[in-house]
Amino acid sequence: MAKSETKGEPVQPLPGAVVRTVQKGKRPLWLTAVFVVAAVVVATAAGGTVRWLQTRQKAPGLKVSSTIQKVQDIQNMAIAGNTKGAQQQLSQALDDPKLKPIDKVALLNTQGSLYENQKQYQKALATFKQVDTLMPTQGSAEAIGRVQEELGDKPAAVAAYKLAITRIDKNNPVVDTEKTRYENMITSLGGQP
Repeated sequence: MAKSETKGEPVQPLPGAVVRTVQKGKRPLWLTAVFVVAAVVVATAAGGTVRWLQTRQKAPGLKVSSTIQKVQDIQNMAIAGNTKGAQQQLSQALDDPKLKPIDKVALLNTQGSLYENQKQYQKALATFKQVDTLMPTQGSAEAIGRVQEELGDKPAAVAAYKLAITRIDKNNPVVDTEKTRYENMITSLGGQP
């Protein structure tokens, strides 16, 4: 029987009612859970707000490269579904005679990815090969392998993935994971790592 807090008299519960007693000074478990969830929601909202502010505010003196800005604009255009406009912007940007090699690589990578996403694999392959000529990296070799795989040229894809292995930065903390990933890709294509 539960006791009334005012007079200490027993109180009869209603038939079928579940009687729960709460010790003085202790909260029910559900109330604690509500407080924890509320705290997590507030912390997440605060973190999201801070992150949003960080991405919206540029540090004084920090200038975003005009090419990087172009790449972002082109990517946004493509994401919005305007792939024709994105390709036109890329062509115009690539025609700039003052374009630095690093900027050309960034634009060509964007163009290759756009072709790849549109399943225009021959154009993507030609573009990624240009990138690899200008700046041979693990990423450019992997992109070539990926497109060769889509074109059904397994031996060329295997060769590109093997090349990517040789280009893995030895200081990369996940060098073994990257190597294993490429080896698995090579094996899945019927090649020997």
